[in-house]
Amino acid sequence: MKNLVKIFATLFFIHAAGIAGGNTTAALKTAGDRNMNIEFVAQKKLFVLTTENSTYAMGVNKSGALGHIYWGKRIGTPGDLSDPISGLFHVNTQEYPGWGEYFFDEPALKMTYSDGVRDTRLRYKEYKITENAGNCELRITLKDSFYPLKVDLVYKIYSDCDVIERHTIVTNQGKSPMTIESIQSAAWYLPRDKSYRLSYQTGRWGKEYHPQEWLMKQGKAVLESRRGVSGPDYTPFFWIDPEGLATEDHGDMWIGALHWAGNWKIIVENNRDNQTRITGGINDFDFDYVLQPAEEFVTPLFSCAFIEGGFGGASRTWHDYQRNHLMRPEKANALMPLIYNSWGAFTFDIDEKRVFKLAEIAAGIGVELFVIDDGWFAKRDNDKCSLGDWYPSPTKFPNGLDPMIKKINDLGMDFGIWLEPEMVSPDSELYRAHPEWVFQFENRTGSQYRHQLVLNLARDDVKEFVYKTMHDLLKNHNIKYFKLDNNRYISEPGWTSADLKDQKSVLVHYYRNFYAIFDRLTKEFPDVLFENCASGSGRVDFSMHRNFDRINRSDNQDPLDMLYLHEGFARVNLPKLAGGACHISTSMAHINGRHAPMRYQAHIGMLGSLAIGQNLFNCTPEQLKEMKGYVDTYKDIRHITQRGDYYQLLSPRTDKRAVYQYVSKDKSEAVLFVLGQSMQFRDKLPNIRLQGLNPDTLYTADGYKPMSGAGLMNIGIPVNLRGDFDSKLIQIRKK
Repeated sequence: MKNLVKIFATLFFIHAAGIAGGNTTAALKTAGDRNMNIEFVAQKKLFVLTTENSTYAMGVNKSGALGHIYWGKRIGTPGDLSDPISGLFHVNTQEYPGWGEYFFDEPALKMTYSDGVRDTRLRYKEYKITENAGNCELRITLKDSFYPLKVDLVYKIYSDCDVIERHTIVTNQGKSPMTIESIQSAAWYLPRDKSYRLSYQTGRWGKEYHPQEWLMKQGKAVLESRRGVSGPDYTPFFWIDPEGLATEDHGDMWIGALHWAGNWKIIVENNRDNQTRITGGINDFDFDYVLQPAEEFVTPLFSCAFIEGGFGGASRTWHDYQRNHLMRPEKANALMPLIYNSWGAFTFDIDEKRVFKLAEIAAGIGVELFVIDDGWFAKRDNDKCSLGDWYPSPTKFPNGLDPMIKKINDLGMDFGIWLEPEMVSPDSELYRAHPEWVFQFENRTGSQYRHQLVLNLARDDVKEFVYKTMHDLLKNHNIKYFKLDNNRYISEPGWTSADLKDQKSVLVHYYRNFYAIFDRLTKEFPDVLFENCASGSGRVDFSMHRNFDRINRSDNQDPLDMLYLHEGFARVNLPKLAGGACHISTSMAHINGRHAPMRYQAHIGMLGSLAIGQNLFNCTPEQLKEMKGYVDTYKDIRHITQRGDYYQLLSPRTDKRAVYQYVSKDKSEAVLFVLGQSMQFRDKLPNIRLQGLNPDTLYTADGYKPMSGAGLMNIGIPVNLRGDFDSKLIQIRKK
């Protein structure tokens, strides 16, 4: 390496007059051969985080307050930055504002101490910089000026992206309990005196990832979930650009993602001083947490980045971040198998003999993973019973699961199974044995949705039951795919056996146990593919990526709707994660009463992780042959679509065609999907200009003359479609 990592172990301390000590730096090389580092500049009392393309800075003033200085395009030297101002940083720009002093905006921390005082004043104490393989971390310790409260702000940057990760650790160093009323992961500041546009996503079942925007004035936008899961009403992501001028391909942008699967909140506010702040973390609605002596509270991660390159650049930043730093290494670059889900063929009417017959047909068209969905267990003949009784139905599978799994394996396919372990049916053996295990309030009858209640996973006995259920299934059977479902929100979150003071922390304990369960399972069964399905995309945050390798993009598999769903999903999520039970299928035609050609369904499914849900018993030989052709194409291109870079060239919201392109990392191959909606008037459509290619390389594209990358990107190629739901898939290769 030309620039060796330099770590100067210089400590410093704060006096009433300021900070003493020398500079400290941890540095690494970025992919673009530019230094990425975290540095403390003693002379200016500044902390400076430098990624390949951005700079983030904060400083300590003479009163010991830590204030934000700058976040934006990479600067040349820390000397360009302003010195920390004297006084109290006007409190409006404190890096992690506690509620107290002369402060009236959204706080990052609100405490009540044992004597009833509710004022928090955080002052700088010390810092530590560490360097690891591919990342640097900064920990800044703040303490309350009187009470025994310690707050550690943790920052991490990576050598291969502009993302900054933040979280906060709050510790009670006293001898008496104190109560957390609000604890956010981070507060982020944008440059002052800009007019900004906030872009975000909303949704509901069947209409997830719907784009929205707000041209910000003085005021506050609240994005949040109170349903016990992270979506789909809002998703915990934001995009902010100056003046609302960013496009898919151009423009500066600040982006953020909160990693929490339960109730969350992101506040974007522009205050009366025209200062824009983003504060986010666990939702403080119906929340408090009694912090015991010596106990610490660790917040979820909150990842943000300043990027150039518009919404498309933001998407590719998130995609590489997920692949390189969030997902399990053994799954991050693994190719997604071709999945068959049997729900469309059986619904609840499933049995061993019919599975055998269906599996033989599925194997014949090239299926690699055969999945049985709901209906395989206990007395589950409809959705009114048996959730919680996770053993094979003695009437449907009298010989247990193993003969069926062996048959499927012998046909050359892996086996997968569906489970909804957080739920219980009132008509179940589990509920009759443990009615105290569900969420409920005293003197109230719990609400049912889909004839089910929610198990209180905050209880350790419930946690062990849920873990053991899944562990035993995976240990005792050759299961290679696990579909986790969750088909109702968490309501009436009462914990009848807990102390009154702990009632409002129940959902924090719930998700701590949830993560602990899947942390164990994914380590014990690293070869199992885990799918995150929550009534479609009910849990949509980045925390799910650390254990789940596929996401049900939506239960809505209507082909035209999926164009819009894919656009919103891929704006945030790595496209290979995009799953669904039945891309090639007619089982969801009731959504809009629409039918589309098989080719159209297949091409949309190939945008992510292709699955088939068609009732193969009803398919003609010609249909099965056509289906096999799409399966073969999927296997031929998936190394590009699942490992390459993603570009949205035309949006279905603004054009008659939706056009998506995937380019291999070495730029030697690409795949172009052109998907029409309704073509009219025999209109002549403009050429499609590609992106992401090497301009000096000569490429061949299916049906077109050889062209240079520059020609394909600047001149483009004509792609004509006819009628309704026409589509083209064009492969492009280095000549």
